[in-house]
Amino acid sequence: MSLHNKITVNTHYTRSVNLERDRNSLDVVKAYIPTSRAVRTLIRIADSLHEELAPRAWSLIGPYGSGKSSFSVFMSQLLSSPNEPLNQAALKVLAKTDPKLAARFETETSDSNGYFKVLLTGAPEPLGRRLVKALYDAAETYWSCHSG
Repeated sequence: MSLHNKITVNTHYTRSVNLERDRNSLDVVKAYIPTSRAVRTLIRIADSLHEELAPRAWSLIGPYGSGKSSFSVFMSQLLSSPNEPLNQAALKVLAKTDPKLAARFETETSDSNGYFKVLLTGAPEPLGRRLVKALYDAAETYWSCHSG
């Protein structure tokens, strides 16, 4: 019997995640594996959500392919509207690793429409233009799901 019959590779992990393209991808959220470092970062973020003098800007630094974009997409869905399937999928994935932390994020968004999420990646064009486009896309997404 050869190794070919015993080993399979999940093809989801063979391509990189792009914030703009994959921000609403159920496949990306369901395939996410919360590592110990990701869980520690999510705990720090959850701790800061109700602190008046807490850091609200985060830098994710790591080599290409280390999961920064996957983490960002996953975290953004944890902070989405509780009515969205992507939010429920993210909570389910996190609950398998840390049920208490998943409950904290669920409580954070339970009486809201979720957070206004602006996802932006670098590109060879002026940052101002990219930021305005990211803000526009976020507003369009956020307000398309809410009346008023």
